[in-house]
Amino acid sequence: MLMICHSWFSDGMFMDGTIYAVLSRNMANGTGTFWHPHFTDTFFPVFVEHPPLAFGIEGILFRIFGDNRFVERFYSLLTIFITAIVIVYIWKAILKKSSTGWLPLLFWITMPTVNWISVNHMLENTLAIFICLSVLFYLKSLDSRRMFSFSCPDQCCPWVF
Repeated sequence: MLMICHSWFSDGMFMDGTIYAVLSRNMANGTGTFWHPHFTDTFFPVFVEHPPLAFGIEGILFRIFGDNRFVERFYSLLTIFITAIVIVYIWKAILKKSSTGWLPLLFWITMPTVNWISVNHMLENTLAIFICLSVLFYLKSLDSRRMFSFSCPDQCCPWVF
């Protein structure tokens, strides 16, 4: 966390991150809806350029914590923290060792893009959670030979090894 926290208290963000924060704040204030986020009356009155899940989640945080610039910082920190936890679970699912979970976190957090994306409030923060969860669920399905809540015999699912 020391590698990325030094930039978190700066005043600026990348333009895309600012747009995403405004969309989320507008959604929290009742301007626009989940499926039709609103940026301004003249520029992107209906913002359909990206999927709205991250805006909806962050809009909930704006509604809970109010209109503050630290809400988007908290959201980015929360997504980084959740992604880190899921990465450790993936490591445990692959190696069955819990004592070396810090190693993939070190490799992940030292990538410059992770630092830049987390500080600048990009959509990849939320995307990383769901990508890591999909990998984790896939690995878990290989262990249990089950898909969701129903059993999957070998003859019906040949792609499961």
